[in-house]
Amino acid sequence: MGKEQINTRVLTALAAVLDAHKELTKTGFAQLLGIKPSTFTEILKGRMNAGSDLMALLTSNFGVSATWLLVGTGDMFTKETPGQTTSGDPLVDRLLHIIDKKDELIRQQAEDIGQLREQLAQLKARLQKSVDAASTETTANVG
Repeated sequence: MGKEQINTRVLTALAAVLDAHKELTKTGFAQLLGIKPSTFTEILKGRMNAGSDLMALLTSNFGVSATWLLVGTGDMFTKETPGQTTSGDPLVDRLLHIIDKKDELIRQQAEDIGQLREQLAQLKARLQKSVDAASTETTANVG
């Protein structure tokens, strides 16, 4: 299996996903794949080969069979595996995956903000103690 054959299958898979999602522009699809639109155009025109990262995204996020991509046997798209919850629409699944990652990032940031607020409260308390101690010492020395 040569690189050209694999790249041809990648192009076929990209075309199939785009065809299944007419609402998706090539630029939007490139963004979902995490690549620059200009790079995506070069791949689609055959002037650049798809990398392993792109193939991994096609398999994990759009249900393209890795075996089909690399070897050329079996169906282009995988069947849903038991226990895996999907909408049946690779685009929706990819968007849900992106939303889940963003939600996790927001949760982590909220936790970080909570920790920073706690540290700020502790610093304010220490500063207040220092201010109180300083005013008492100054008053005591004056009298």
